[in-house]
Amino acid sequence: MSLTHNYRKIENRFFLKISAFFSTAFKRVRVRLNKLSRLLGRRYTVMVIPHTEKKAVNFKISFATVFVLCAFVVILSVVTAVLGILFATGGWQAASAESRMAAAEVENEQLKDSISDLRKTASEFESVLIDAVDSFGLTSRLDKSQAAEGDYASFSNIETHDEQVIKEIQTLENISGVLESSMIQLSRISGLLNSKGNLLEEIPTAWPVERGVGYVTAPFGPARHPIRGYWYLHNALDIAYSRGTGIVSTANGKVVEVAWNDDYGNYLTIQHKYGFFTRYAHCDAVYVREGDTVSQGQRIAAMGNTGLTTGPHVHYEIRIGSQNIDPIRFLSME
Repeated sequence: MSLTHNYRKIENRFFLKISAFFSTAFKRVRVRLNKLSRLLGRRYTVMVIPHTEKKAVNFKISFATVFVLCAFVVILSVVTAVLGILFATGGWQAASAESRMAAAEVENEQLKDSISDLRKTASEFESVLIDAVDSFGLTSRLDKSQAAEGDYASFSNIETHDEQVIKEIQTLENISGVLESSMIQLSRISGLLNSKGNLLEEIPTAWPVERGVGYVTAPFGPARHPIRGYWYLHNALDIAYSRGTGIVSTANGKVVEVAWNDDYGNYLTIQHKYGFFTRYAHCDAVYVREGDTVSQGQRIAAMGNTGLTTGPHVHYEIRIGSQNIDPIRFLSME
C-alpha cells in the first residue's frame, strides 16, 4: 500500500508541475499578445500645418498601418534591387554576346583573306605547272572535271544558312580540285625524270616519321580547333605516334629556322629546291641547327607535345613560297 501511495503522490506532483508550467506559459503568451494588441491598436495623430493662413490638416493613423506600410516599402525595395541586378546581368550577357560576334566577324575576315591568297597561289601554281608540262611534251590541259570535286566535299555538309560561308567552301573545293589535277601532272613529270636524277629527293615526298609509322589525326583543310573550339584552316598534316619517335627530313635541304613559340612549341623549318619549305612542329627535341644541310630521311627531331597540343604528334607543313599546300599530295607521289 505504501508503494502505491508513493507512486500516486509522485504522479500528482508531476501533473501539478506540468499544469503549472503550461498555465504560466499561457499567461505569459496572453500578456505578450495583449501588449502587442495594445501596441498595434495605438493611434497617432499626424498634423500638417501649412506656411499660409490655411487651416491645419490632421488625421489619425494606427501603429498597425504604419507597420504594414514600412513592411511594404522594405519588400518593394528588395524587389527593385533584385530586378536591377537581373537587368544588369542580362545587359552584361548581351554585351558579351556582341563581343563574341565581333570576334567571329574578325576571324571570318581573316579566313576570307587566307582563302583569297590561297586562290591566287593556286592560279599561279597552275600556270607554272602548265608551262612545265608543255616543256616535257605532255598534255598541258588540266582535267577540269576533277576541279569540280575536292577533298572538302564532305565539309559542305555542315548545316548553315550563311551564303558567304558556302561560297568560301566552294572556293576551297575548287582550289582542291586544281591542286589534285596538278598532282597528276607532277606525277607524270616525276615518272619521266625518275631514271635521270634525284628529283624526288629534292621534293618533299617522303613520310616525315621514321620507319613509316604514325597515323594522321588532322588532315589539311578546314577544321575545328581541338582546344580553342573555333573553325579555322588547318594548313598542315598532323601525324601522331609515341613521344620520342624520330622525325625525318622529307627532302634534301638546308635548315633555315630552329625556334620555339606558344603554339608550335619546339619547331624547325627546312628550305628545299624549287621554292619548297617544310616545317616540323611540337618536337620533343631538335637534333639539327640553323645552317645545317640535311638529306632526305635524315633524323632531325623527336616527336613530342610541346606547345599547344592534345598529345604527342608532328605538325607537318609544306609551303611553296609563303603559301601552304596539302602535304598528302606529295606523299602520294613517292
